[in-house]
Amino acid sequence: LGLAMTGVTAVAAVNIAGKRARARRDDLLDEALSPPEDVTHHDIATADGGSVHVVDTGAGQPVVLLHGVTLQWWVWSAVIRMLRADHRVIAWDMRGHGRSVAGRRGVSLEACADDLTAVLETFDLRDAIVVGHSMGGMVLGRFVVQSADVARDRVGGAVFLATSCNSL
Repeated sequence: LGLAMTGVTAVAAVNIAGKRARARRDDLLDEALSPPEDVTHHDIATADGGSVHVVDTGAGQPVVLLHGVTLQWWVWSAVIRMLRADHRVIAWDMRGHGRSVAGRRGVSLEACADDLTAVLETFDLRDAIVVGHSMGGMVLGRFVVQSADVARDRVGGAVFLATSCNSL
């Protein structure tokens, strides 16, 4: 019972802290972090009955952004704004996230890697820089192993992005 109460207390504390953080306003950051409205939305059907929601903006060498677990395409909003003047920026909701639907295969790294292949092929991307954050990095790693031929033909670079909440 003690362990259960500790867990409930921890969840409640995180919930309270999250509400406080979301209630804070910063004019400069709020504008940069708000989802850009002038992106083109697409939905790609997956072979297992799901769909992948993709946003597209800009022109130039493509940059494909893969978010972390429980996140959505718009977490890249500030990055999208910075890159789209010189790059075509593609961001997507991985299956089971945002407006994407998981399909029969569920939310596995293998299925998400196949979805990345579908995004690269649907938009006929070449020399793309693919950036994976957290779970997105795991999907990118699985993609490179699972679809080496597609990676060789369509990817010009891979970035595995980690985050940390400390100053080290």
